[in-house]
Amino acid sequence: MMNVRLLALGTFALLLPISIENPAAPDSVGSEGETRVSVIGGIGHYAIIDRGCEGQVLKTHPHPFQEAGAEVQHRFPSGVTAGVRGGAVRDRAKELVTDYSVYPYRDSLITKVGDNTYFNPSLSIEGRSVGAGMGWIWSRTAFGSAGEHTQFRWSGHFRVGSLDGPYLKASFMESSPLYSGGGYFVLGIGMRPNRLWDTYVGVGGGPYDGPGLAVSLERRVQEHFVVVTRARLGHSGGENQSAIGLGFTYVSAPPVEPRRAPRRERGTIESAWGLAPKRPRGEKAEAPSVRKPPAPQRAAEYGTYQHVDSLPVLLNRTPCAYPETSRNAGVTGTVMVAALIGEDGRVREVKVVRSIPMLDELALECVRQWTFRPAMRSGRPVAYWLAVPVTWELY
Repeated sequence: MMNVRLLALGTFALLLPISIENPAAPDSVGSEGETRVSVIGGIGHYAIIDRGCEGQVLKTHPHPFQEAGAEVQHRFPSGVTAGVRGGAVRDRAKELVTDYSVYPYRDSLITKVGDNTYFNPSLSIEGRSVGAGMGWIWSRTAFGSAGEHTQFRWSGHFRVGSLDGPYLKASFMESSPLYSGGGYFVLGIGMRPNRLWDTYVGVGGGPYDGPGLAVSLERRVQEHFVVVTRARLGHSGGENQSAIGLGFTYVSAPPVEPRRAPRRERGTIESAWGLAPKRPRGEKAEAPSVRKPPAPQRAAEYGTYQHVDSLPVLLNRTPCAYPETSRNAGVTGTVMVAALIGEDGRVREVKVVRSIPMLDELALECVRQWTFRPAMRSGRPVAYWLAVPVTWELY
């Protein structure tokens, strides 16, 4: 048992440096990947039902529980996704016990407390339209379901459809947290109605008696932070089979607009796999037209309000020379330069806002050579006027 725990801890230690990295640039999910770190807690109630030959309820075994789960995932630009999830569940089983040592026989209701922890590293391929993955599960005790206990060793999922549009996903032992996140097995449909919301609705089963409604709602409250609500709703055998979980997620990439299906031209027919529209019979293919690059966006005048989701970030700063004449004259201070940062991160225009006459031209020439990560609005780069200080000091 100790060797298994050491192996699990070692695997987590190896995955952690890969997963916890500096936040990716808002427009670089495709070039730098995306990291997600989630922490969620939940409470709920399920019951194992003993049934007769005709399905009638003979006896119920209530199980109120509390749990906490965590998950770390990193999706590389290639689509390969490495992750690890885990959690702890405290399960209270209420049982009716009959004492036959006395007469008349005496029934009493006792509560048995069971603690279980689990650890689940996984690896998957997440393409734009299809994703699939598998993982290995280690748990301290077996998982309960339908009156039996099973030592699950594998987890997995399969997805069809884009994550920024409607998709169908089936998963096994990948709910986070495991019980209140939906259950052992979940099949459902997810979608992104807008850039701030992600939703998922499906059917979940296990350890609950019978299927139930599994719901997940994620809401961006800041650029990189998401509030997560997950629930499982059901009722069977006269017992409540429901749970709810609440937590938060850190996402290195900013929210993006949902992908909208392009409007079909009249007379076209969609292909069977939705890869490309087919031409009507008898119509010849037209020569592909050369797409012109979009014209640069017109920036607001300097000093006017500019709404953006994230400001430009300096990436490459060329040192500014200190003229000997200015140094010998003891000229020091800060020239404040207003720089228009384009959508490509390069400096388009510069102007002096706060002047030191002997250093103004040198400051403008220096800032023109700097490069930035552009400002972002609604997931797209935009031009932005940024105040940049250039300082000269005597040492």
